[in-house]
Amino acid sequence: MLAQLYARSLAWLSIFLLSLCGSSLSWASPKIIIINSSDAQPYQLAAAALSKHLSDSEELAQYRVELLTITQAQKISELGLGPDSFIVTVGSAAAEYAIQLNPDVAIVNSFITRNAYQAIRGQAAANKAITAVFMDQPIARLIHLASLLKQDQQPYRIGMLSQTALPVDTPHPASIVINSATLLLNQNPIKQIEPLMKNSDVFIVRPNTSLFNRLVAKLVLQLSMRYKTPVIGFSEKYAKAGALLSLYASPENIGQDSAKLIHDWISDTHKNMPAARYGKSFSIVVNQRVAKKMALSVDAEHLTQQLQQRELHKQEENNFADQ
Repeated sequence: MLAQLYARSLAWLSIFLLSLCGSSLSWASPKIIIINSSDAQPYQLAAAALSKHLSDSEELAQYRVELLTITQAQKISELGLGPDSFIVTVGSAAAEYAIQLNPDVAIVNSFITRNAYQAIRGQAAANKAITAVFMDQPIARLIHLASLLKQDQQPYRIGMLSQTALPVDTPHPASIVINSATLLLNQNPIKQIEPLMKNSDVFIVRPNTSLFNRLVAKLVLQLSMRYKTPVIGFSEKYAKAGALLSLYASPENIGQDSAKLIHDWISDTHKNMPAARYGKSFSIVVNQRVAKKMALSVDAEHLTQQLQQRELHKQEENNFADQ
């Protein structure tokens, strides 16, 4: 009888020790928890691109990558996140959910606009380790792209429509005049859009709320054809709907830039989390049907190369100035 009890005790002790070893191994391997906002294709593609680029990084080889939905993330306390683990969110819904969880690990937000990130960042503690890669495009990049469409207009008039005011110090060449409109939902959009469209050589639309986009997109594209003013949109769908072209971050761009930020952070000797920033990767799509109607010769690949060269040159200038 005693022998049987002893044998059982040894068996239970062995199981207990094995569980402790498993637990310690789990904590020994830091994790990257990717929380996805949606099962819609763009989010799935962005998460897949992010996972791929993370796995390609030698510096991140020690990390175990796990992909969760928001529902699955409700059990995040059971995942055994050690101090070196961190969370990456894909989409603003996941970003907001991660902030509400208030985990004791850092958070990297992706597939999120600058405005959405700033609103979510305001909900977190001031000392919370959180950063982001913005999916919307920096104004300087938009202005430079618009200037590449310039023909012989003097001055060259750029109209910009947004739901937030432009920074007063937005840099641009002296030969370019920028007129902007801040459109609010409680105002009649045509009274603001039509004069701006009529008096612009190119018209830029920046992303805003879904309701705002649905209400305004059709009007913008109708006025674009009426006044033969080319429109630069912010998504592939915008170009297909009738914009001359769109400058946007594709799911692949988002995954690549988010992985690059994480790589820069983990590779840093002092592990200083990078500040939230715009992505360096971007995509351009041209609606050739609209280009033909407006008698414009526009090539997406050529525009992409010109933008990349300009930004590389600007980066080299900044690096030289910092020396």
